[in-house]
Amino acid sequence: MSVTTRQVRLLHLLSAAGPQGAARDTPLPSPPALVRLLGSYQHAATSAGAGPTVVVCRTGVKGCGLFLACSFALNHLSEEQELDVVMAVATVQRSRPQFISTLSQLELVYDVALWWLEAFATYSNFQ
Repeated sequence: MSVTTRQVRLLHLLSAAGPQGAARDTPLPSPPALVRLLGSYQHAATSAGAGPTVVVCRTGVKGCGLFLACSFALNHLSEEQELDVVMAVATVQRSRPQFISTLSQLELVYDVALWWLEAFATYSNFQ
């Protein structure tokens, strides 16, 4: 029997949570912080080459869901020049329905996209 190996990136999202179980009550990150994280990840992923990425966080849902939904929304925005947060959230919820489970998390995905658009408004393909 032969064993095939491949390289996988691991993105571990850490929060400033207190005692065990307190991660659910931690405040949501700011839109600029999420945009910076997504940009740093994108830069690292493209320079390291293709391959899958495993995204993990303390609770398994809050940080992962936000990162993935924002990533899908911004990728769609970049490629299609249209924002579809509902599609991004539905995409991540197909794999785990607990992702983006509160209104404040959904609003944050919109806020991240808005912040990203405002930060990069000088690019010609968005004018």
